[in-house]
Amino acid sequence: KFTRKMELQPHAAPPLSAFLEGQHSATDTHAFIFHAIKRLMELDMARTVEDILLLPPVEMQRLVPLTQSQAVEFIRYMSEVLIDTCSRPVSCMILAADARVHQRLSLGDPVCDAMLHGGILPTGITEIVGESASGKTQLCVQLLLQVQLPPRLGGLGGNAIYFNTEGDTPVKRLHQMIDFYK
Repeated sequence: KFTRKMELQPHAAPPLSAFLEGQHSATDTHAFIFHAIKRLMELDMARTVEDILLLPPVEMQRLVPLTQSQAVEFIRYMSEVLIDTCSRPVSCMILAADARVHQRLSLGDPVCDAMLHGGILPTGITEIVGESASGKTQLCVQLLLQVQLPPRLGGLGGNAIYFNTEGDTPVKRLHQMIDFYK
């Protein structure tokens, strides 16, 4: 099963100084949020909302005296600020003008490509899900190599990073497939 989530157009996240200068209303939030922002800025640990969201919660609690519930509320609030200020819906006209929308990454199999109307779109997120041992890892490794091919061979002439959070990385299979692509 493939699901698509359309990528939103990014805007600049508000700097944390905007919170302290009154551009964001104190009535919308709790005092501890402003204290936490000020403390993280004093320690030079964060300048933007993204910096805060990238801090591990344990590290944040160490730097700023927050209870666990306050830390959760702080992260939730900053996430909402980022979503509200950094994303907006994308019009069909903008999408139609974006060349990436018309490109497709071939799966390397004409039958699969036909089912996906030419392959996988390179924008947004494509989630690959399935039963255990159904070939998800195999497909990801194949796409990892396929994306690096030139467009004339069904690739995008791009780069790829493979993140594996479960078990061993399929290095042996990757080398077997690299030999096939040579």
